Amino acid sequence: MRPDDREIHDTELSSIVLPSGRRLEILYVDGEPFAMTDEGSAPESAGTPVDASMLDRLDELTLCAGCGSSLVQPVGWAGHGDAAWQVELRCPECEERATSVVGDDLAEQLTLFHERARALVELSMVRLASDNAEREIERFARALEQDLILPEDF
Repeated sequence: MRPDDREIHDTELSSIVLPSGRRLEILYVDGEPFAMTDEGSAPESAGTPVDASMLDRLDELTLCAGCGSSLVQPVGWAGHGDAAWQVELRCPECEERATSVVGDDLAEQLTLFHERARALVELSMVRLASDNAEREIERFARALEQDLILPEDF
């Protein structure tokens, strides 16, 4: 391969510290999640500390009161005074809706929580697509080795 034939990819490393203290690093290639490492715990200096009461309140906002699902999502935000937000929440499993007023700090944690969840879903989709492609290539290679592919197959 000549140097000018190499593809240039835009890469970005995103580090996420979960409220539990676990630190995840996600490598994005051309804007798509590509790989993830789990470092188990966050360094002492990473992120703003989240106290137990905020974690409890975050749990209240992300768990459905109706069915217990952990998939509750904010579907609407509106400013509520100088340092608060009115958040409309929806459960995709039972369609229950709720409205809550949260402070800026909790709104930031809720946003981070959902951004992390989205990144993990995207990473899972990329891994699944990669695994499926790998299995398809292996099946095709076996079929070629066993002369099971004919010109008429194309």
